[in-house]
Amino acid sequence: MQDNDAEFRELVQSFSDRHALAFETRTEPGVDALVVFPHTAGGLSFDLVICLQNEHVTLEFGGFRGFFATGGANWNDLADRLDQIVTGACRVRVHHQFGRVHKRVLEHRDDTVWRPVYTHYSAIRLPFVPDRISYLSNAPEQ
Repeated sequence: MQDNDAEFRELVQSFSDRHALAFETRTEPGVDALVVFPHTAGGLSFDLVICLQNEHVTLEFGGFRGFFATGGANWNDLADRLDQIVTGACRVRVHHQFGRVHKRVLEHRDDTVWRPVYTHYSAIRLPFVPDRISYLSNAPEQ
């Protein structure tokens, strides 16, 4: 666990330094480390939460929640994903039915095509009812 703690601290600090983002550390029962990058004009258009627990990192923002394994190259992949979220190369496609969100899909832009990276389900989708889709991406000028 010590290796994950050190890797997590390095991930958070280097991400903060690369994008000039302030962060707050918080303590929660049963959580190894919890960091919040708050919404800031010119930085993030939403709060971004990064949590280390049980050898997994959880990313949360705008209702999206994704769980990512730690260790090895996964730390580099996670750092890349965080950078892509800040720069807008990643977005969340939000699926609604009757005003209720049932699915959020983290997508990465590959040239001109958006490809799914991770899907977070939050409710049961009703068959034969069309989804309304919206998008969430970082807009640092807000």
